[in-house]
Amino acid sequence: MLSQADRTYSRKTIKAKKVIEEFEQTHNHSWYEEIFDRNKDFLDDPALFYRGNTISYRAMFDMMQTLASAMQQYGVVKGSEIPVCMSNTPELVYVMGAASMLGAIINVFSVTFPLDYIKEIVNGCDSRVGFFEDNCFSQIYAALEDTKLEQYILYSLGDSLTSNTDRESVIGQGFKDFKSSVDSLTSRFSKAKGYYDFLRKGEGQKPILDHKVTLEDDFTVTYTSGSTNEKRPKAIVQRVRSFCDIGRFHDPDLTYGLKMKKYRWMSIIPPHSNTNLISCISDCFMQGSLLTLEPIYDASFFLESLLHNRPNIIIATRSFWLTAMKKYQTDSKYKEIKMPFLFMVFAAGEELSLNEEKFLNGVLRKASAGRDFLHLPISPVCFCVGGGDCEHGSILHRLFRAITNFSFSPSSEQRYGMTPFDFVEVAVLDENGNRLGPNRTGRLVADSPCTMRCYKNDPIATEAFFVKDSSGRTWGDMSVYGYMDKKGKVYMRNRIMGSGQKIPVFKIADEVLKTKSILSCEVVYTNGKYIAHVEYLPGTNSDKNDLSAAKNRCEKAFGKDVSDKLLFRIHSNSESFKLTGSGKRDVKALIAEGVEQAFSV
Repeated sequence: MLSQADRTYSRKTIKAKKVIEEFEQTHNHSWYEEIFDRNKDFLDDPALFYRGNTISYRAMFDMMQTLASAMQQYGVVKGSEIPVCMSNTPELVYVMGAASMLGAIINVFSVTFPLDYIKEIVNGCDSRVGFFEDNCFSQIYAALEDTKLEQYILYSLGDSLTSNTDRESVIGQGFKDFKSSVDSLTSRFSKAKGYYDFLRKGEGQKPILDHKVTLEDDFTVTYTSGSTNEKRPKAIVQRVRSFCDIGRFHDPDLTYGLKMKKYRWMSIIPPHSNTNLISCISDCFMQGSLLTLEPIYDASFFLESLLHNRPNIIIATRSFWLTAMKKYQTDSKYKEIKMPFLFMVFAAGEELSLNEEKFLNGVLRKASAGRDFLHLPISPVCFCVGGGDCEHGSILHRLFRAITNFSFSPSSEQRYGMTPFDFVEVAVLDENGNRLGPNRTGRLVADSPCTMRCYKNDPIATEAFFVKDSSGRTWGDMSVYGYMDKKGKVYMRNRIMGSGQKIPVFKIADEVLKTKSILSCEVVYTNGKYIAHVEYLPGTNSDKNDLSAAKNRCEKAFGKDVSDKLLFRIHSNSESFKLTGSGKRDVKALIAEGVEQAFSV
């Protein structure tokens, strides 16, 4: 019997609930079992691509089973929580699959976290073993030596390069060599053991799976981008269903989109982000595609990685895309290089301004993006489709249906919103919790079976995340401003941060960005002032007359009290904006800068 709340759902949502119910009845098992069942008839197809080395589904699943057997001998059981500090490499994928087989939980954190926080994270896990990339281990050992860990399992970025030829061909593409320090570390530290030495514990054996893993079991602990607290980002607990349900709703029979098996996927997202684990690693295997792994997380290296790895589907942050495309446009050595392999391009985590979206699409059209798949020399790209919030497991990330329309070309004035999955309900609330109608900006909230279970060890933050609207219904708070159009597409704006400002800062940025020569604008409120940090389009000189016009528009839109508090700060293309560890613009750094370099017009 449907509840009154259920009756308010759209027909699509009710249909989606039936799909979920059917999925739970026949697929109520581990993530490993789900991706194995989906690919068991294609075991010799490529699953992983790493620096020129291709690994089949068969080899990947064999490695996961061997690793799971080794883990069991070190006491890993269902519910064990394993600390993981690894890069985007095949070894990370193997750990993820092995833990899933056993019903264990992986706690994936970053080497950039403060040492005291890392120690707290590791001591909050109950596994005897932890997995670390050797360079990460060297940086964080001081935090690990007094923890409960009995064994540090170490690997190097070059371990999955099968021969010197692989390594030499990669270096020839401009990649630096990955020199292993595993042997020296294992000789120095009695608790350290090489990853592949550890694997030998499980060789020739299969793990004993005498337990039942369900969709409701916890699977991963990942971390927020640190927008509210970069030094101690909150830990997000996601269940198995966050991975499996989303994978089901990417299937062509539900999306009416393309079959994704032939495509090569890649993400330039930190491993400790849920977006990376779900929207790239998991979704790729759910569709039987080829996962390309890139361990170097550096905006200045992103373009080189694109050209070497040649992904068809790629997820990265707005700032990474802007850095790469500015480099492509301005550096003469890329003048004759085209990128016809880029078919689906997503910017995750942040909203793009219309000016940024137009710039990126323009550069990609010049690069013949998508030409391998489309007859017309256009860029089948809509940057604002990607993204979402990691607390919801990227529930808003969905393939853009218009890519199958060969007449599609982004309009110079049109914005394209994100399409929620059919099993997700999204609403926009005002400050009193009332639901707002189409095209009215407010607080975005969502409700989904894949919403996170909680913030680990943080009941206060968990309680704050789950909010009630004026009718008493509970939602997950995205903590961003946004709106929905009449078709239900979602448009995200800035995060809801700070206090004391008369109006949301993104509205001031909207007025500034009406100046077409300005590529980017990030407005912060500090010291009683609105500081508009602007960056001009490459090749365009800054013009204070443009800024005066922008200030006049703000005065007309918001009043003289606001425009009198408006200052400007110009960033050069080479300086651009500082980024957080998750690749987003570091708004806190802009706030901390204060008014020192800002000026009035």
